[in-house]
Amino acid sequence: MSATRWVRLGTLLGVTLWLLSLFAYVSARHHDVLGRWSQSYAAFLGAAVFVWGVLCLLLWRSRPELESGPPGPMAIGCCAALLCLGAAYGLDALDDPVNGGRVLVGDLFGSLTTVPALLEWVAVACVAAAVLRVVFRDIGPRWHNSLLVMATLATVALLGEGACRIWALTSPRTESTEGFQTRVWMRRYVQLNADGFRDATHTDTSAHRRLLVVGDSYAFGYGIRDPSERFGERLAAALSQRTATGWESYNASRPGLATPDEIVLLKRMLPVHPAVVVLLYAFNDIDYLRTTPPPRPVTARTDWIGAAARLLARNSYLATEVYAYWWQVGGAAKHSDPLPAHPYGDSALVSRHLTDLGRFVSLARSAGAIVGIVPVTHQARAADELARTYDGFERAMSAAGLPVWRIEGAFVSYQFADLRVDQLDGHMNATANQLAANAVLPVILDSLVNRR
Repeated sequence: MSATRWVRLGTLLGVTLWLLSLFAYVSARHHDVLGRWSQSYAAFLGAAVFVWGVLCLLLWRSRPELESGPPGPMAIGCCAALLCLGAAYGLDALDDPVNGGRVLVGDLFGSLTTVPALLEWVAVACVAAAVLRVVFRDIGPRWHNSLLVMATLATVALLGEGACRIWALTSPRTESTEGFQTRVWMRRYVQLNADGFRDATHTDTSAHRRLLVVGDSYAFGYGIRDPSERFGERLAAALSQRTATGWESYNASRPGLATPDEIVLLKRMLPVHPAVVVLLYAFNDIDYLRTTPPPRPVTARTDWIGAAARLLARNSYLATEVYAYWWQVGGAAKHSDPLPAHPYGDSALVSRHLTDLGRFVSLARSAGAIVGIVPVTHQARAADELARTYDGFERAMSAAGLPVWRIEGAFVSYQFADLRVDQLDGHMNATANQLAANAVLPVILDSLVNRR
């Protein structure tokens, strides 16, 4: 078989593997066609099959005049790229059928699975090498220096992309910008139970008393690989040791929640009859009331810049890593607004927020639980302005009669760098979670004694 035939066969195989990955996808909501796909996705699938059929005819027809010489670099590069992409999409769909449809949202090279992610990088490198080879061959010598500069930049970008992929896939971490590092971390270390929480599957534990922790990413354990190192699990273990009674930690949390969402979760979890309810309060829980919108990432823009940024964010590990560092460098600007523009400087917003927190407390108490609000204040070690803001709001909560269990005293001997997950993630690390649990434990023990 001629080299041209091999190139055609490889191209067809790559496209076929990609098509099969599309068949693995199951629509998220509507299953009007064959109980699997929505009508729109079925139409897209039909169009893909039609294109595949046309491609089969074009590639497999005998064209002797095209086989007189070896295939060119562009043909070889595209064949290699399609083979790599087809294999990547196929493996990704086998790992999770949802991945079969990721191309619909512009996710062409953004696999979170190790082998597919590396195959996609190889595909991009093959196309880039083929394009540069053809351009170098066809343009005049006067442009060679300019093209050499472009080729050097492209090579550096490709090597950087590969390095970022290997880094994220071998040792992922969480970042505030939720790039590929965070996505791989979530995929690897976060398992949800049947209720959709990052929590154990609870069986009948009638002999145990129940501690319920409600909150956002801090309660979720963002950046904490082992859930047993979270605040709730640490606190439940300490309570079991100090009371000679088995305590079980229930965790109802999701990243990005605000106080009204946490009230909904509390209502959902009250049937487990918790003896103690802790609201792990983050100092962005008030943002649902703020009149000045917080800084938005560039991917939230609605113009062409935002569209391009979203496309990069879905496909390039390097782009999301660069953006994470850029966001960190500009992080100081996010807290540079005058205090009156911040929601905790607006007495009307604070009053409304305290009312919502009061609803949370009343709901827990009505179920017979001991309830406390634990403000997450480890970031106060980073800036005096934050410390003043946190202290002022804690005083406002206490003045409103809310049960505030303060923990900042546990962090006095530490710097902020000792308490955060990473330089790109300011959430509490395992040490801070343990310190917070130790600080809250005496308050709960006293409450249990007084209730007898």
